Amino acid sequence: MKIMYQAVLEQLLDPEDETESKRLEQEFKDIVGVVILLAAPLSVHALGSLLPPAISVADVGYLLNKLRSVLSVPADDHSPVSVLHESFREFLLCSGTRFFLDIQEIHGNIVSHGLHVMNQYLKRDVCNLQHYGIQRADIKNETIRQFLPSELQ
Repeated sequence: MKIMYQAVLEQLLDPEDETESKRLEQEFKDIVGVVILLAAPLSVHALGSLLPPAISVADVGYLLNKLRSVLSVPADDHSPVSVLHESFREFLLCSGTRFFLDIQEIHGNIVSHGLHVMNQYLKRDVCNLQHYGIQRADIKNETIRQFLPSELQ
């Protein structure tokens, strides 16, 4: 499996341009690191908000489309992306290759970008309930979907 995963990932890089390969490698780590480590799968659109601002939603979609042999990438940008097989996750987290994902670094990035998203969207009475102290269980899921982006739900 290691040889297969390595071959799939190497095709992302440009063998003639080391600088571009390093940029693509970092972009891969930023994007796929989030996909691998999140407890709940997010869509391409939602993933874009948990990444560095230099990585656009179009960049996310482009890179993930090249990884369809190892990731489940839906046709639309609003359906969740997930890992096809647990062995791919293990390969990225345990291998000594250039595609190795540092769990602590990725979690730190997720926290940092997640706090930015929270700061951007959260406010007092974000769902316009006009009643303070309402329990989450008493709020309809449709209301939450209407007022909060999927990356905050």
